[in-house]
This record gives sequence, C-alpha cells and structure tokens, in this order.
Amino acid sequence: MRLITMTNHRYTQIIVPIDRYLNRLTPKAKKLVVLLEGGLLLALFTSIVFDIN
Repeated sequence: MRLITMTNHRYTQIIVPIDRYLNRLTPKAKKLVVLLEGGLLLALFTSIVFDIN
C-alpha cells in the first residue's frame, strides 16, 4: 500500500519566510513582536467575551 501525503504549500510558502525573518530579529525586536501579538490576542479575547463588534 502506498502512502500519499498531502502538503499544504500555501502554509509553507507563508510560514517559512516569516520564520526566517523572525529569526533575524534582535532580542529587543523579538520582545516587541511578542508584546504586539499579546496585545492583539488580548483585544480579540476581550471582543469575544464582551461581544464587541
């Protein structure tokens, strides 16, 4: 039996360049990216909890 694996090429085409870019950032810049992502996640969570449109 032959195993056929499906690869999502769109996912790899987006994630690989982003990963390479983030690996080149300085530690201070990485911390800023983490803070921005956390802020966006917090805003998303509060909009879901309070049902703000």
